[in-house]
Amino acid sequence: MTSLISKEVICPNCGTEGSITLYSSINVTLNPELQKKMDNGELFIWKCPNCEKQYICIYPFIYHDMEKGILQCLSLNISEERLKELGLNGIIKINWKKEIRDSLVYLPSSFNRTIFRYESETYRWKF
Repeated sequence: MTSLISKEVICPNCGTEGSITLYSSINVTLNPELQKKMDNGELFIWKCPNCEKQYICIYPFIYHDMEKGILQCLSLNISEERLKELGLNGIIKINWKKEIRDSLVYLPSSFNRTIFRYESETYRWKF
């Protein structure tokens, strides 16, 4: 299941407050269109409604691919060089521990977690 949360962010350039929709859980089996948006960064870009500068938002999320048997907590890792290539103005780090904690399903202690690293040409996801 894909889960969304709305969060307020403040533009680092002009101080304007705006809202962004964050994905606390992304299921690419049930919502395959999200894989492409994840790969090209579209899911993580926020545009200031005032100055129109664009930022990449970094936050933890659950990635689920039922076909490949992957269920992992991931976050975005992007270089300054890649930010410039994409024409983005910077990074906004989202701290939402309480919100993501409340949205997680707790697994039994017998669940064997495998560390998974997903890499695309554009972004590197890490656990």
